[in-house]
Amino acid sequence: PGWGVTVFYGGGEDEEDEDAGPLNVDRCMSCDLGCPLRLGVTGHGEDGPTSRDSLVRETEHCRVWLDAKARPMLVITPKAHRERMSELSDK
Repeated sequence: PGWGVTVFYGGGEDEEDEDAGPLNVDRCMSCDLGCPLRLGVTGHGEDGPTSRDSLVRETEHCRVWLDAKARPMLVITPKAHRERMSELSDK
């Protein structure tokens, strides 16, 4: 009963770098609400909590998440997939 917290470690080219960016995997944690957090953080695994479980709020243009690596911060991503932030416009 109650709730639990799962913390995944890993990600990036340098396993020691907790600030490393997203892994190059077939599913995007920010776009695919069913993407397992384990896959997005460690690069493997299809079980456990999904992106939807870490979603705090969704607006017309963005999503606000709890950090999947349990860092003390929120993560804000565009709602539509973008490979590079330079693809964003003022709209």
